[in-house]
Amino acid sequence: MTSPTPTETPSVEIPPVETSPPPDTSAAVDIPATTATATSTPASTSTPSPSNSAPSSSAQSAETPETAALAECLTIAHGAIFGYGVVAAYADGSRREAIAAAAAAHRAYREALRQALIDAGRTPPIAAAGYTLPFPVSDPVSAIQLALRIEEDTAIGWRALLERAETGHIKSVGADALTETAIRAARWRTVLVVAPSTVPFPGQSS
Repeated sequence: MTSPTPTETPSVEIPPVETSPPPDTSAAVDIPATTATATSTPASTSTPSPSNSAPSSSAQSAETPETAALAECLTIAHGAIFGYGVVAAYADGSRREAIAAAAAAHRAYREALRQALIDAGRTPPIAAAGYTLPFPVSDPVSAIQLALRIEEDTAIGWRALLERAETGHIKSVGADALTETAIRAARWRTVLVVAPSTVPFPGQSS
């Protein structure tokens, strides 16, 4: 839900984000299937949700559909970074490089989103003090399942930004970010031996 668009829309500029593509993670997790604690990733459950709400400031410019979507993406990025910390703690050692690259990509976009909101005269939402995971993570399999959930939920945020973007630059950034998260999600599905590994419209609710 967004507020009415004001007559003057703040100009939003996101600085270029350079992220390295995550290393190839095409090999399946070498763990017996019986160790998994979750077998699916329903779209209705969101990535690590904040356990408390950040205060908002009234001394800021009016919200637009674009800045609302930017704020939503930033909130998702905060949860994604927290979630990847959990993934790193439980994932197999052979996945650490790929996990670190994915987390770095989310951190880069987090900073870009923060700056875009500041430039637009909006107060960026801050990270929550704690987050609730969408399901228990206790072993390498559930850790990769969480990584997949993170990317699927991140894709939802970037697609929403694409749909509400008011400038070509923001649309370009959203398209690039959506592509990156879709690639990471496909690789995590491959690791989990989930078929098909790709979806036709990443971030789109079924």
